Order: sequence, then structure tokens, then C-alpha cells
Amino acid sequence: RDRFPSPSSPLSISHTMDAEMDQGQSAASAPSASLRVLQARVFDFESYINSYKGHTKINRLLFIASRNSELELDALRMAANEVKKTTNTRLYEEIMGRIDGRLGQEYTLDPNWIRTTDANATRRKEKLESELTTYKNSMIRESVRMALEYLCDFHYDRGETQDALKISSRMYEYCTTVKHQIDLQLMKIQLSVELRNWSMVSQLVAKAELVENDAIV
Repeated sequence: RDRFPSPSSPLSISHTMDAEMDQGQSAASAPSASLRVLQARVFDFESYINSYKGHTKINRLLFIASRNSELELDALRMAANEVKKTTNTRLYEEIMGRIDGRLGQEYTLDPNWIRTTDANATRRKEKLESELTTYKNSMIRESVRMALEYLCDFHYDRGETQDALKISSRMYEYCTTVKHQIDLQLMKIQLSVELRNWSMVSQLVAKAELVENDAIV
């Protein structure tokens, strides 16, 4: 299952390219002509992008594609390959729309993949929700916490970040250790970053530091 980036891995919180984005603009959004960078900075594209993984890697690729005409198709090709490792069919359709047939038959919309992925996701969600109900009835807090985490991961992989954040908020009462509490705050921080909710990020960072300080005392 697709997991959130670990605290030591590159997050989508801050890198120089983020500073260049207009406030409120999504990294995955289609570019406007006035914002397109026509000349690439000299840098090792593959080494740079391979320092990322998962959703953050896809977002970086889409950002590069929207800013750099020379790397646009290479970035979109890599983004298309990466998104098919997830269950985010909506983002897949968006990327295929941006490619618009410019990469040949291999990179055209695959409706069979979309149908199969959506059907499998529906079954997976039903299974996870059923397990959560079972664990709640058993009154075993750790089992409930893990079931909620699995459901949160499911929505994150689907690109349903707001739903993932809502589910993560239900996990707190089932945390039985300080580590669980800190890991939960880090998870919520990462989700809030993807949602670009910076005020929430600040609140969650302060809360995580408070939990850590209380544990040390």
C-alpha cells in the first residue's frame, strides 16, 4: 500500500521550486503561457527528481512540466508512469489530458486501467471499512488505530487528501504511546502541506513539539 513519506524523506513542504510557485497555485495545475519558463536552468533532472517518491515526486514532475518547455514532455512521461503506481485515477486522467497524444500511443488514456483500478479501490475500501467496524466492536484500541491508518493510506493513495486528513483526526483517541501521537501529528502535517493549509501546518508543528517536550519531561 502507498504510505506517507517518512519524516526523513523529501516532503513537499519546502524546496526552491516551491518558492517560485504563485501563492495558492497547485503544483499539478495546468500552466499559463506567462508563467512558462522557456530556458532550463542547468541541473541534473533525473538525479533531482529521483530524490523524491510517491505523490511528492508526481507533484514535482508536474510543476517542472508547467515551468520548463524543454523538459515538459519528459516530466509528463515520468509523471504518467508514476501515477499508474497509485490508484489516483483522476490525476491519471489529468496527466493524460496534458500529454494530449504528444508521446505516442503508449501514453494515451487507458480506460481499462481506470475501470479496473476504480473497481479494485471500491472493493478495498469496503474491506477496510468492514475491518474498522469489527475492530471497534472488539474494543481493542491498537487494532482500531491501525485500521484507521490503513483507511487513511487508502484515501491518500487515491488522491483524496481531505478525506485522509479527516480520518487521521479520528486516530488520536486510539493512540496508546507518545510515538503514536508524534507519528500522527507528522502524518497530519504532511497531509496539510499537500492541501496547502499553512495555518494548519503551523498549529500541528506546535502541537507535535508540545507532545515531544511533554514526553522528555
